Amino acid sequence: MSAPVDMDLGGLPPDLGAWYASHLGKVDSARAAMERIVQADIPPVRARLLRSTQLGAEALKGRGGYEVRLTVALPTIIHFTFKCLLRTPQFMYGVGDAVSEQPYRTSSTRIPLSLPRGIALEQAIVSITALSRPADERRAAAAVLLAELAVAFCAYHELAHLLLGHIDAMQRWSGRARLLEMAEKTGVAHLDAKTRLVWEYEADLVAANMLLQDMMDPGVEGVFKEVYGPDAETDPLSRFQAMLGATLVVFLLISQVTPRDRRTHPEPLVRFAAIANDSAAALAEQQPQLKLSFDVVSEAVNDVALSTLSSWRALGLGTSAASPLKNLLTAQRAVERLEKHRCAGHQAYSRFARFYPFR
Repeated sequence: MSAPVDMDLGGLPPDLGAWYASHLGKVDSARAAMERIVQADIPPVRARLLRSTQLGAEALKGRGGYEVRLTVALPTIIHFTFKCLLRTPQFMYGVGDAVSEQPYRTSSTRIPLSLPRGIALEQAIVSITALSRPADERRAAAAVLLAELAVAFCAYHELAHLLLGHIDAMQRWSGRARLLEMAEKTGVAHLDAKTRLVWEYEADLVAANMLLQDMMDPGVEGVFKEVYGPDAETDPLSRFQAMLGATLVVFLLISQVTPRDRRTHPEPLVRFAAIANDSAAALAEQQPQLKLSFDVVSEAVNDVALSTLSSWRALGLGTSAASPLKNLLTAQRAVERLEKHRCAGHQAYSRFARFYPFR
């Protein structure tokens, strides 16, 4: 990973510079929210952008305290990905004029996982951000909104590793107080693959919980109305679906960038099934007036999975040949195994029970 700096975003268009700067505020606002939940002080956490062209994120503990680091490539590539997806009619077909969209084709069958080389970083950001804009204005705006949610989830996931004590445990075992999110083998005697999977599972649940709190904020509905249109569905269930779609795309991207033999995270649909189950339960608990039935929530979850995976396939990015719903059932069983592992022996080096309010 490149050394972190405070980026000078003055060379970017004002709206793009503001969009980047907004991500730096996500971590501290989430930390403050967690302080209210646990009614205890949490050490300050600094959010940094890394001047790196590679997709990446990390959490670490240094002499100056905790840091959450995202590469500048992360929001850029995520934004580009959502623009590509929203140019397929299958993805978020209820937003704007989906039928008129045409898939964006590149010379590669994969989403680019790094920014263009050989030019200044700011120019690389602008060049890829300018590509693949959906024809429909509402769908173009939805790409920005979903990218915001996805990057917020990434920041919250890194913050969760810090809050849950994963970085402290890593430091005790290895002397290295950092966790990389992309293509990293554990390399630590005490940290077997099963433990790392449980850590990622825990961080996903806490990050999804934080993002759900954002989605349930009364002020958020106005943002969705502005993007989707005044007559569109922007109720809590619709915002819940937007959150799930944003996170599933993050999981698919991470699995694409990470070689299978070096993955430290559960498979994308396993991660999706875990947060879908848990967030649905939290939604029902926090919004009892909605009287959401199991069937209604299950249909909403399945709709997100089907539309996202079919769009991913339409772009030539590949998914399993098996039915997405069949894969979700298989993923559910994997989630159950992760939960058993978490309960069986991982609580000694995780503060999950303290920081997670729905357990």
